[in-house]
Amino acid sequence: GTPLDLTADEQATIGALNAECAKLVAEYENADELPDEIDQRLGEIETALASFDERPVHYEPADIAIAGVFVSLDADGTLS
Repeated sequence: GTPLDLTADEQATIGALNAECAKLVAEYENADELPDEIDQRLGEIETALASFDERPVHYEPADIAIAGVFVSLDADGTLS
């Protein structure tokens, strides 16, 4: 499949997060240690940006019609 395109809102959000991250990194680039709230915010930004990497995927109907599936069962018979 092919990943779905980002919406304008998603692109704007990514741009704002990247800008905020760059601002914080530049502001604290000479600091020996980041304040806890800044370190936490940078982690939140990183997590939010990573969520955009996991985009939904679009499959063509013809591909879906011929697609298969693998099913694995545990020793007790449950799906794994």
